[in-house]
Amino acid sequence: MREGGPIESPLRAALVCLAAVALAAPLASCGGDGPATAQSVTANSASPGAKAEGSVQNRADLARQRPRHVAPSGRCETQVGGFVDAMDKLRRNLAIGLSYEQYVAEMKAIRSAYDTIPTDRVALGCLKAAGTPGESGLNQYIAAGNTWTECVETPGCESATIEAQLQQRWRKASRYLSKAQLGLRGLGNG
Repeated sequence: MREGGPIESPLRAALVCLAAVALAAPLASCGGDGPATAQSVTANSASPGAKAEGSVQNRADLARQRPRHVAPSGRCETQVGGFVDAMDKLRRNLAIGLSYEQYVAEMKAIRSAYDTIPTDRVALGCLKAAGTPGESGLNQYIAAGNTWTECVETPGCESATIEAQLQQRWRKASRYLSKAQLGLRGLGNG
């Protein structure tokens, strides 16, 4: 269960790289016919625009290069929804009550869902709306799990002594999870 703090993830790395590219070349970074993804931003930022400034054709090209909103096709839901749903299941089960072993099993299921996210194809809007808050929620669940693991491994530590810390982490995780769910719903409505 022990993880070394906030996870270093492909999702986070993609978001950081995309932010750097977006700051360096805001108009050239988002070409293409579909939503901008980690791959399309990197590929399109390398191709220079050769049109003269101010031309009508150049403005049309710029309009086509603007980031597109994610269509209500549910692509983000398909890519990130399983991960968000797995965390929602944990949140619901925590309200009922879980043993340490059950918590560890739930965390394994969440991590498995997280690992299936196709990070190279997730649209930027999806990353911002659902991926990033979802990952922040996961980090809170991991931190709570680490606290619980430490107690379980320490002779004489009672779960009651860390209950407040766990509850605080779980509340933070729940807030991030709610943001991710709202983000998914917002993208789904176009």
